[in-house]
Amino acid sequence: MSIDYPRKRIRLKMEVSSSAAAIDAATGSGPFFWLGDDVQFDVTFQFNGAVIDVSKIQWLTMEVKLANKKRELPVMFKRISGAELNAALTDADVETGTGQHASLVFTNLETLLDLAGADNASFWFVVWALTNDAVPRKMVLGAGTMSVFDGGNDATVVVVDGLGAPLLGGNDENLTV
Repeated sequence: MSIDYPRKRIRLKMEVSSSAAAIDAATGSGPFFWLGDDVQFDVTFQFNGAVIDVSKIQWLTMEVKLANKKRELPVMFKRISGAELNAALTDADVETGTGQHASLVFTNLETLLDLAGADNASFWFVVWALTNDAVPRKMVLGAGTMSVFDGGNDATVVVVDGLGAPLLGGNDENLTV
């Protein structure tokens, strides 16, 4: 029997009533992933421990930035519409880990970040929403630091089709497949 290896899942349970850094609910620590891996951030939003109503969210955005440059452009960016949010999420779904408000998926190309020659680096992430109120409001739902580790693999080899044919990047232009 074979086991399908899923993309890396990071379960961010964000307590919007607090400024405490969001952590991975599955590990109890700050989120991390390997350089160049597919990553899925499953996000839930709670206020004082209760699931919040997301029906007034027009857009949900996740930005990942260099840890020491929070005000600069993101190195990773994902936005989904409010229609893609799970408005039927319950407290029980969150506690059992069987549901989330949204899944924000980044491909291996999107997570191929510049670690400046280091074996790992810290990045700042923020998840924010724009409401569909008569006067739209922008609100931060959660933020924190995450680590990205270089596993030493050739992160420039990327699967581009369902047949498993790789696309070679970086300095591999002379290789044939």
